[in-house]
Amino acid sequence: MALADGDRVTAARELGLVVSGGRDVTLRRTAAFARCRLELGPPVPVDREAAGVRCLSRFRAEFPGAPEDAEVLALLIAHESRRGRCRAVTRLTGEYTRNYPTGSFAAEAERRARSCRTTGESP
Repeated sequence: MALADGDRVTAARELGLVVSGGRDVTLRRTAAFARCRLELGPPVPVDREAAGVRCLSRFRAEFPGAPEDAEVLALLIAHESRRGRCRAVTRLTGEYTRNYPTGSFAAEAERRARSCRTTGESP
């Protein structure tokens, strides 16, 4: 409700309470993913994007094989691609295509990895 009212701070705090104190793993996982999505925006202030990416990485570590994993990988690939981090794009794309070969982001992930191989690592 806080997010619907545009109160991102309260929404983040409330989701954090569920993540840290929840006993139901499904509810904790859902709240953790919602909190990461909240961190990523939109709009995404530059200083918050890094926090969102860290959140996604923690999410993957805490909830391996979660139903949201394909979307989390897609978000991480997109982030690393925007930053020109080709090694990370290639690694994450390999993981995405192994785990989700018919996933909705598979073709885009491959395109981004090919683009990295063509252009190389950015400085």
